[in-house]
Amino acid sequence: MHRVCVCVCAVLQHGITVQYGVANTDAAEHKTLLFQQLVAMADVLLDGYRTQLESIKWHLKHQSKDFATETRYEETLRKYERDRASLIAPLSTFRLHIQFIHIPQY
Repeated sequence: MHRVCVCVCAVLQHGITVQYGVANTDAAEHKTLLFQQLVAMADVLLDGYRTQLESIKWHLKHQSKDFATETRYEETLRKYERDRASLIAPLSTFRLHIQFIHIPQY
């Protein structure tokens, strides 16, 4: 339950930073700091998914391949992909050169 609350808060913070922080500042140094915060928040959120996916994958490989666990893996992967896309979108919207940012794919 706490993980869900932390994720919701982090996603909210990410949205607030994009909507009010980045959109309302013209100072390049401030935008750079805000983009760094957005990337850090994305890293934290996506790392949680990565850990969860690795755990489910390990369970499938070493324990049992039951339908419920396979379904859980697929659902978690879909959520990861959805959240990854929504977390990256603001960076490209503001034409940030993503080449120096590493946001992992799974």
